[in-house]
Amino acid sequence: MNTDEHRWETARAVLLLAALLAAACAGPAQDEAVRTAYEAHVAHSALSDRSEGEGSAAGVRPPLPGQPPIPLPPPPPPPDPRLEAARNLFEEGLRAFEVDEWATALDKFNEAYELSPRAAILYNLAVCHERLGDVASAIGAYQRYLGEDPDMVDERRQEVLDKIRELGEQLEVQP
Repeated sequence: MNTDEHRWETARAVLLLAALLAAACAGPAQDEAVRTAYEAHVAHSALSDRSEGEGSAAGVRPPLPGQPPIPLPPPPPPPDPRLEAARNLFEEGLRAFEVDEWATALDKFNEAYELSPRAAILYNLAVCHERLGDVASAIGAYQRYLGEDPDMVDERRQEVLDKIRELGEQLEVQP
């Protein structure tokens, strides 16, 4: 037996011993935790087998005696192209925002929001409207932001409410 095989056998023996001790001491909840740890270990072993070219054709090391084989988890789903496009538009909007190109930032944030309607984008839209002097649209965007993010932190909610009140006063002063 070579050194790597000996290490794997020793590790498996330690895991089996730990599982037996945990099962004897703690009951079903501990059994589940040990099984989960064992599955993670075997999955990790399978991944390292693939990179080293060892193991079976599927790249999975044989399980402990009496244990069923554990398959590799499925690959993650491909990224959503609409979400990727929204992210790119949002980043373009941020770059325009940083150089005070409010109209361009507003357009990019609007396009991003159409693809991925997230409350945080509404805040950016509100700021752009405000910087462009469109107070009524800024108030509307801030109000939508409040409505679409019910889990907003109280301090943040108060800041937005104060901003709406401030803009509302500006709107009343304008002829």
